[in-house]
Amino acid sequence: MKQRVITAIVLVVLFLPCVIISGIPFKILIAFIGAMATYELLSITKEPKPHFYLYAVLGIYIL
Repeated sequence: MKQRVITAIVLVVLFLPCVIISGIPFKILIAFIGAMATYELLSITKEPKPHFYLYAVLGIYIL
């Protein structure tokens, strides 16, 4: 739980300046947030461990 709170704080600190700047930094940030969301969604369950291809499928869906 502590790791999820730290992740959220880091994402908020990165998100605000990129929204203000916009353009390419904003697109890169959105891709990063999508990747982090994919990792978080698939790491919620410990058993059974999700297969590697699920990361790609869920990541493409989110983006």
